[in-house]
Amino acid sequence: MRAGTRLLLAAALLPALSGCAAGPSWESLLAQPSPPAAPSQAATQQPVRPADPGLSALIATLPRTTEVLSRPDGGVLAVQASRTEKGSPQSLLVLQQRGGWLRVALPGRPHGRSGWVRAAAVEVSATDWRLEVSLSQRRLTVSRGGLVYGEHPVAVGAASTPTPTGLFFVTDLLRPPQSGGAYGPYAFGLSAFSDVVTSFGGGRGQIGLHGTNAPASIGTAASSGCLRIDNDTVTALAEQLPLGTPVEIRV
Repeated sequence: MRAGTRLLLAAALLPALSGCAAGPSWESLLAQPSPPAAPSQAATQQPVRPADPGLSALIATLPRTTEVLSRPDGGVLAVQASRTEKGSPQSLLVLQQRGGWLRVALPGRPHGRSGWVRAAAVEVSATDWRLEVSLSQRRLTVSRGGLVYGEHPVAVGAASTPTPTGLFFVTDLLRPPQSGGAYGPYAFGLSAFSDVVTSFGGGRGQIGLHGTNAPASIGTAASSGCLRIDNDTVTALAEQLPLGTPVEIRV
């Protein structure tokens, strides 16, 4: 298996993920290839304690448009393009293996959708990175290989626009044109979509994990559903996380 897919995208325009900040949503960032940022030591330098079990996850990257079936050799449930709407390689979290088949999580609404693809039709990689978000504690936990590498305060959705819960995964990595803007130096797109915001600033209510130019909001319920972390932490994560990294959001 090859290393997990990771692609950095730069935003050419900032017209909106689910309306995480005032103005356009991060979702309408138009992406083009860009070199990675300079190394940062902020978030992932040394493990601080053991994490829960579950040391690695498989990622299925689609090399071409692929039919997703309702079950192995079943009917067509969905057709997934080889690229996301923002141009990233379509990298889906694998939930189960059965013979030559993989059950993969699907992005978008409704949450929790999954289907089956032939293992031979995709490129399979592995990651031992994992993100967990506690909405009640407003905390992001970063773990790798069963060890916690960092715990960071996070801004979550306001009461009227809550952040959805469930098991999701990273779909995109974007670099806004201005690192000092509302989304900070980097924004991750997640497979989660808001249950409340269905249209915002040209986007469809996709949830993002990104930096911010309003650090005082971190640790509060302030967004339209997205997750805000400090800019040093999001920069460190941008250098490490592959597309497809699992992200569990719980109450």
